[in-house]
Amino acid sequence: MVAAPVVSSGTEPVLLDFETSVFKKEKVNLAGHDEDVDGRATDVALGWSVALGSPFTFATTLEQEYKSDIFGERGILLGAVHGIVESLFRRYTEHGMSEELAYKNTVECITGVISKTISTKGMKAVYESLSEEGKKDFLTAYSASYYPCMEILYECYEDVASGSEIRSVVLAGRRFYEKEGLPAFPMGKIDQTRMWKVGERVRASRPAGDLGPLYPFTAGVYVALMMAQIEVLRQKGHSYSEIINESLIESVDSLNPFMHARGVSFMVDNCSTTARLGSRKWAPRFDYNLTQQALVDEKEGLPAFPMGKIDQTRMWKVGERVRASRPAGDLGPLYPFTAGVYVALMMAQIEVLRQKGHSYSEIINESLIESVDSLNPFMHARGVSFMVDNCSTTARLGSRKWAPRFDYNLTQQALVDVDNGAPINQELVKKFFEDPVHEAVSVCAELRPTVDISVPADADFVRPELRQSSN
Repeated sequence: MVAAPVVSSGTEPVLLDFETSVFKKEKVNLAGHDEDVDGRATDVALGWSVALGSPFTFATTLEQEYKSDIFGERGILLGAVHGIVESLFRRYTEHGMSEELAYKNTVECITGVISKTISTKGMKAVYESLSEEGKKDFLTAYSASYYPCMEILYECYEDVASGSEIRSVVLAGRRFYEKEGLPAFPMGKIDQTRMWKVGERVRASRPAGDLGPLYPFTAGVYVALMMAQIEVLRQKGHSYSEIINESLIESVDSLNPFMHARGVSFMVDNCSTTARLGSRKWAPRFDYNLTQQALVDEKEGLPAFPMGKIDQTRMWKVGERVRASRPAGDLGPLYPFTAGVYVALMMAQIEVLRQKGHSYSEIINESLIESVDSLNPFMHARGVSFMVDNCSTTARLGSRKWAPRFDYNLTQQALVDVDNGAPINQELVKKFFEDPVHEAVSVCAELRPTVDISVPADADFVRPELRQSSN
């Protein structure tokens, strides 16, 4: 795509998009923003379109272009498609499908036959090519996935439109370097987990030209995502040329072929820094929302999206059975690996707060006391929702937003290092044992009340819908 922001005499600002519909690298600014000094800017931009051999030329405003572009790459173009294949791969393998077949029925299905069909015949053709039984599976997946996808897309669009999303990109760029006593955090790898290693084996044995299977459930989820993104852009006032470009063309013709060729990182990390950061930020949100809502049993023309349930997945249903058979007073096992991860999280939060100038009383309260003495007992009593959803709306929304990011970062980086036999960071271990926070914690422990928190089933402080009698 070449984007040329211009103003024709006496008209509103115009941005011309020149779509190759095959390959998208960067936008090239052919004229000053909102300037047309000689009245020829539109003609020059059109000339570039012809010279580049672009088959499509679309007119839009600069504002609409940046909103749809930044939003689109966080949606179906990069972030959302990454999140849904992770979610579906996990679901399929949990239900007994082999890892190789699960990869084929998720990634290969989307980047191969679905992309080819949508590119040449459209979305309805995907549905029409299925058997009668397949059509039922498609509609089941479509119906369940549409609104969970739209919820995250809606939030993402408004973050982009408000400027919050670009601000987060700027701040992330600053964290690429050491500052304020905290280490540098460049972008980590996203394709070293088990799923993407399986993908390497699948691609290595894939016959030339093979487009993979057309798996109805995956098709239903993917088309639901695509239609949800189309609807958000439509309700936000974008033209169909822009909507189709950011929801279909760039996806099936430009970006999915990269993932088909060499996996998710080859697709995401061949894009701009803005896109790479956005994909990493939003992919976990799509994964979690699908897993927690679609895969378990109005404003501006868009529906309302109250907070969904977070405790209906397989893991938390297992938790119900565990708690039902737990002896009174049982505190569970002390599993070393879990302890190491949890204490590392605690120490990392302590260090961030310390370097940001907070006092030890505040640090220990927000990193230890409220966790182990106030909130964890709620999850111990009745699961994650009982802990999270007894808190404020601010806290409940924040927990839903950030939990997926911690999950993905641990899975993509920490657990990969462990599985690859990375050596223990002895300097980090030494700092842990010598950290002055331990002395401050011991002082707090001496002042700790002797009574533990009690979590009765119908306590007044429990949110009414979460009380035992209302379940």
